[in-house]
Amino acid sequence: MVNAVDAMVRTNVARVRKEVVMSRKRMLSVAMASAVFAGVLAVGTPPIAQVGPAQASGTEGWAALGSGMGGIAPAWPGKRVFQIVRTPDGMLFAGGNFTSAGGDTAAANFARYNPTTSAWSPVGGAVAGDVYAVAYDPDPTTGQVWIGGTVTNVSGSAESRLARWSVSTSAWVATPDVSGPGDGVEEIVVVAPNQVYVGGAFTIAGQANADGFTMFNGATLGAVSTGLGAAAGSAKIVNGLTAAPGGVILSGQFISAGGVTANRVAQWDGTNFSAFGGAGFGPPANLVASVVSTSAGVVIGGNFAKVQNANVDVANTKALARWNGTAWESIGSVVGTVVEEMRVIGDYLYVGGEFLAIGGVAASNIARYKLSTATWEAVSHQCYNGVNGVVRSIIDTGLGDGASYVGGGFTDAGGVAAADGIAKYTPSTLGCSTSGGGSSVLTPPTNFRMAGLVRDRVNGLAGMRAHLAWDVPAGGGGASFFVVTTKGLRGAAGLDESVEHPDLTCVTSEATCSIFFPFTSQVPNMSGRQYHHVIYSMQAYGLFGQSTPLSVGPLAVGTGATADAPRNVRATANWNSVTVTWDEPASFGSAGFATNYLVRSQPGNRICVATIVTFPATASARQCTLYNLRSRVDYTFSVQALTFNGWGADSAPSNRLAQLDLEVTSALRTKPFFALPGTSKIRVSGVASGYAAGTPVRTFMEIGTAGWREVRDANVRVDGSGRILFTRTISPLY
Repeated sequence: MVNAVDAMVRTNVARVRKEVVMSRKRMLSVAMASAVFAGVLAVGTPPIAQVGPAQASGTEGWAALGSGMGGIAPAWPGKRVFQIVRTPDGMLFAGGNFTSAGGDTAAANFARYNPTTSAWSPVGGAVAGDVYAVAYDPDPTTGQVWIGGTVTNVSGSAESRLARWSVSTSAWVATPDVSGPGDGVEEIVVVAPNQVYVGGAFTIAGQANADGFTMFNGATLGAVSTGLGAAAGSAKIVNGLTAAPGGVILSGQFISAGGVTANRVAQWDGTNFSAFGGAGFGPPANLVASVVSTSAGVVIGGNFAKVQNANVDVANTKALARWNGTAWESIGSVVGTVVEEMRVIGDYLYVGGEFLAIGGVAASNIARYKLSTATWEAVSHQCYNGVNGVVRSIIDTGLGDGASYVGGGFTDAGGVAAADGIAKYTPSTLGCSTSGGGSSVLTPPTNFRMAGLVRDRVNGLAGMRAHLAWDVPAGGGGASFFVVTTKGLRGAAGLDESVEHPDLTCVTSEATCSIFFPFTSQVPNMSGRQYHHVIYSMQAYGLFGQSTPLSVGPLAVGTGATADAPRNVRATANWNSVTVTWDEPASFGSAGFATNYLVRSQPGNRICVATIVTFPATASARQCTLYNLRSRVDYTFSVQALTFNGWGADSAPSNRLAQLDLEVTSALRTKPFFALPGTSKIRVSGVASGYAAGTPVRTFMEIGTAGWREVRDANVRVDGSGRILFTRTISPLY
């Protein structure tokens, strides 16, 4: 993953915005090579370590399927498999966005793979348009492979987003079109012969009105009930389908189905729609990309931030949740962008997408959940964890060994560089160990700390830049480090929930990085309760260690209220400067703490800025020293606190700092400066009329033609009678 990680966009401070809801599956999640999102971090992720030596069977782990797919790399699109299907004879059909398969350019976007000969071949010639969906109709006499997407041409015949290939006759079969605004077909599922459901972004199916969902009955496409409904300004799109008794479970970007409230998940039983729960149940925003039925309930995956039960947030349901028959529940937190694909293979639920960890286990874009024990496992082999790009399709090989075929936007799977877009995975027992059996995994980085926090401006946005630092773990030379940022929120039921924030990440091979936080007055969606940073150490593309979280905040949350005025502002005179100290404000508003303090003088409007780099700030950090103030001028000072919501209220003025001319009195009054500097003493006195006892005073003496000079280290204060009197040794400077 080092190469892929190096290609990741570093912290892009200009792109502070929420993820735009993608209307099509091929753009559902931005590739890890182009954007990285932070995510939920549950408990510390244990390193994937091998205890003692392990032996491989020789068939475990990842394997390429021929030379994989060709494309225009690294630019997107290219080399992407969106869906795979297997026919009863073991042949694979793969659809996607690729320019060749196994080096054959006639197999663009749709191709067939023979596991016996390890060879790819075209299917009726190159297909024009992206293929998002592939499904097999098991009719024993006609055996057909359906494809859907933005297809516009198959074998020279005009098609509109939907086509099918006859396995028995090796020819394309005429198929009704779907049309209307949108990107066409996203998903196809065959429930039974002549019962094929099609979902996507379209409004017409055959000759019928159909909002994103239709059924083929063997002859024609037709509308299903009254179709789907969407929120104002949103599309009616189906992104996921799975077979269910008598019909299908569908998911996507809708809020109703057949007039029934259904937040992005609904079930069609062949006659009626029903929702999972009712109003206020399900993901309140974004989309559900995949849905699967398991022995423990229906599981959904997507790029949603959470699900709700009767408008109450369910903790740790970012991108993944399960319906247990009566309510939604969490089965594990996701660190990353999106869950794209899910498939049950034996006792495991395989989950693919674009993520770094799931259920507290470091997992690079693919993981599996053991249904019988409700535990998460990485899909790993030796020191390799997952694949280096998004996973979009997972299917069973049918060989009975628990192996799977995996498709997506990766170029490396388990160290197999030829696995471009597609690979085979056989469950592995070989962990990450050296030949001697000792663990070679990285331990978590240590001493993770805030090294500084400074004001900054990027592309017109004002904010603060956090500088983070850490110590490289033992054995971590040459490793990369990935800093993930999350923010904590509190739901309606008072449950703590962690939600990722986009672009607050960095990838580096150094032991430091910086992350920019714009002020929330400019970017309201930055609001949250508290930001947490966690750093992963990485070797190859495995994630083998997670630091203790570093919390900063809360930063800029809620209403955006600024801080109260700092309290008890005090000014102390030094020989050539004034030091101002203060106590924290009674409240920092909704931001939680101050990042800087601004000290301002009156008169003159001279300023001094104190930057807070540790949280909470210590008393020694709450001070600022001003130099080169005007001589013989009385000053007061005020202080403001800067939070992520902006500048707070100005404090009350400090004590007045008097700067007085003094009279020189001495036993040698006529020639006081003929004495030897450094040895002789003079007595200085003056009147401080109107100044309270204890007032600090900057003192100046006019000596010959040298002008007024400040008396160094005088530390003079007005006495109880309103006078000033001190004795000091004559400085050589005088």
